[in-house]
Amino acid sequence: MKFYDIDEMAKKLGIDNKYLLTTLVSGRARSISEQKGRILEEEEKYISVVLDDLDEERLSVVPATKPSQETSEGKEDVGLEA
Repeated sequence: MKFYDIDEMAKKLGIDNKYLLTTLVSGRARSISEQKGRILEEEEKYISVVLDDLDEERLSVVPATKPSQETSEGKEDVGLEA
């Protein structure tokens, strides 16, 4: 199993908050798990798939574009894009 340093990954992706990255990863993993017909390799986990996709740059983090999604601090929300 590969180890992913969430702090380093957040810096690499340009995210200031590692907890936001954790939330994004878990949401994407849940989305993958709910896809019908999705088959994983033996002993592969959905979170590992998402972390590997981020590490290999097959998945990127993009800021939200809708002004209604801005936080109270004026920072934009971010989401994952394949």
